[in-house]
This record gives sequence, structure tokens and C-alpha cells, in this order.
Amino acid sequence: MRFSVVVPVYNVADYLAKCLDGLLPALEPEDEVILSLGKSADRSSDIATEYAEKYSNIKLLWQRGNGLSDARNCALEAASGDYIICVDSDDYVETEILCKLLARMRKENWQFDVVVHDFRRLERKTDKLVDVFQVGPGIEDIGLPFLPRLLAKRQCFWNVWRFIYRRDFLRKNEIRYLTNVLSEDVAYTADVLISKPELKFVHYPFYVYTVGRGDSLMDKPTLKRLEDTVYVLGYAVEKLRASDLQQKACVMAQFQFEYLLNMALCWELEKRYRAAAFKLFADWRQILLASSDRAVRFGQIFLQIFGVKCFSLTMYILKKIKRFIRRLQ
Repeated sequence: MRFSVVVPVYNVADYLAKCLDGLLPALEPEDEVILSLGKSADRSSDIATEYAEKYSNIKLLWQRGNGLSDARNCALEAASGDYIICVDSDDYVETEILCKLLARMRKENWQFDVVVHDFRRLERKTDKLVDVFQVGPGIEDIGLPFLPRLLAKRQCFWNVWRFIYRRDFLRKNEIRYLTNVLSEDVAYTADVLISKPELKFVHYPFYVYTVGRGDSLMDKPTLKRLEDTVYVLGYAVEKLRASDLQQKACVMAQFQFEYLLNMALCWELEKRYRAAAFKLFADWRQILLASSDRAVRFGQIFLQIFGVKCFSLTMYILKKIKRFIRRLQ
């Protein structure tokens, strides 16, 4: 069993070495790391080249310059491993935990389409490491029926680094990233689940997701980011509505709830963009239709009575309170 690790690289000179230093010791010589390189303004490409000269299982792939989705699609096309692991280059992995998981997959010759694992979140501003355990220590399960339990805590589940994919499954179902949009993970994960993969849920929290990087796209609310996020949430919900996935209601509820949470970002935009953001969310309220989730239905009623501007301000205030409480803990 061989693994291909896909790592998009763009303006991450301060983080790339730590990312690769965690990955490489966990891999066997026959595995590969594909660094999909964008046109960085810093030394990212130089660092990637230095590592490629030192490690023969690192492959450099110069992308066409159409963003993160294109970088991932190109890397997936080039991948030759039996399983695909996606890693963001400003995150890192715990080598020992990843090593144990990969060794077990090889030893037991797993043939699951997708392996779902827990992770940890690092708050860069405070260096606080937070456990995000949706599966949980000592718990394992197989199959889509476990999804409602996984999603019960309303923690992010659509990030592609949450999953290890069997390459043949992705190619058979022609699953690709939407291009020229941010938040592409949402649509990708919806397409994966609609294809009804054989899932394996495990603990093994090897991935450390870092937040609070000041120069990250995801840390800077923009109207473009909101437009893309709402679009992919709408894409995911509509695809799920049209599918025959038995667990679609609980998956849709996660995307619908995320739509409500993102309204808080309207008040983090420059003032001149807020009216357009309010209209954006008003135009996409069909995302909330036919929800079986109590919290989503409450949000829908609140929106109908008070409107987007009032609801988004409420969400913004609640978000600020939550951040304040988190800092005190």
C-alpha cells in the first residue's frame, strides 16, 4: 500500500519546513509527497526545491496559477498512491500518530474508500492546542450510519484534511474540486458523501489545524470570500437534496448552520461592502428550506421576522462573546 500526500504551496515560507519535517518521517520510501507550487512572493518555492533535492520521494508540480483548487486537482491527477492524504502547508502533523495510522492501514490492508480521523486545532495567537475529537479515543466504526453521531457536535467536518481517500474511489466517481472559488472543501466533501463511500471512522488525531495566521486568506473576511462560501454551501445543499443518501438531512443541516454562522462576517467587512453582503445572504435563503434541524429552523424563523441585517448583527455579537470566553479559559 502506497500513500500520496498532496501539499499545495503558496506563500508559506514560515511554515513549510515544519509541515514537511512532520510528514516525511512518517512515510515509507515508496510513498510520495507532491508539492503543488503556486507563484509565491516569498521563499516557498526555494524551500520546496531544497527539500526535493534532499528527498527523492518529493515531487514538485508547478501549477497553472488558478488557485488552491487547481493546485489540488493537478496534484490529484499526478498522484500514484493507493491512498491520498491532503495537508495544508501552513498546518503540520504529529509524526508518531500518523506513523501508527499508516502502519495499521498497511498491516491490515484496508480497502475503505475514505478514512475519517480526529484532529487538533492550534490557536497561533495563544499557542493553545485544542482537541477536536468527533470520533473520540477508543471508538471506531464503519459506514455512513455513524455520520449523525460524528456531526452531532457541530464541529467542522468538511475540510479535506479530515479524510484519507482511496484514489480509485475518487477517480471512479470523477470527484474534483470546484475551481476559482474559496471554501472549495465544502463542495468536495458533499460530492464525496453523495457518492456513498465505505467509511472508516478512527481517532488518530495526527493533523494539527492552525488558525489565526494573519496572512491567511481564511483569516481575512472579504466580500469575495463570502460570495464563494455561500455559493458552495448552496451547491452542497442542492446536491444533497437531489441525492438518495440516507444521511443527507444531518449533512445538509451542517451546511445550513454554517450559512447562518457566516452571516456574522458581514459586520467584519469594510462598511462599503456590507449592503452587498446583506443582499447576498437574503438572495440565498433557499439554502435553509426543508431543514430537519431545530437550530436551523429557529434561525430561519428569526430571519423571516427580523431580516438579515438584524440576524447577522446578533450572530456577530454572539461570536465576539464566544471569543472573549475562550480567551478567559
